[in-house]
Amino acid sequence: MKDEGTGMTREGLTGNQRRYLRALGHHLDPVVRVGHAGVTEAVGRALDRALLDHELVKVKLAPAGGDADETAAELARMTGSDCAQVLGHTALLYRRREENPRIELPGPRTRPARPTPRDAKRAARPPPRKNGESRAPRVARNPRHAGRPGAGKADARRRGGR
Repeated sequence: MKDEGTGMTREGLTGNQRRYLRALGHHLDPVVRVGHAGVTEAVGRALDRALLDHELVKVKLAPAGGDADETAAELARMTGSDCAQVLGHTALLYRRREENPRIELPGPRTRPARPTPRDAKRAARPPPRKNGESRAPRVARNPRHAGRPGAGKADARRRGGR
């Protein structure tokens, strides 16, 4: 179910919103680092403060701290944020600011109807001719011969040309 105001699902962010946040977070440097001690109260406070300041925070996780997905989920649970991405030992966390939010998440994505192969063939065809219309006149391929009668390839071969 979607929340009326934010467009987010109960589970968190939609796929389109995650993609948008990943694009925004690509250029960010890690603000909070989780050390060998793992997720502690001090790390939670630092991350909470960083989320208040920035809304979108990149967190560097220690390789010896265990599974990165579990650590990121625990950090998100502690701070009430959503995990937009875990890549290697780096997590991207987002929490919307209640006052003056900087990041406006996109709404649900709607895709235009895909044309079928039959529609593509119809679009490529010329429109049907009306009664009494003839075909368009043939155009010579080489513009130098455009004004001469019999400027087609067969005529050139008969005359000994190429």
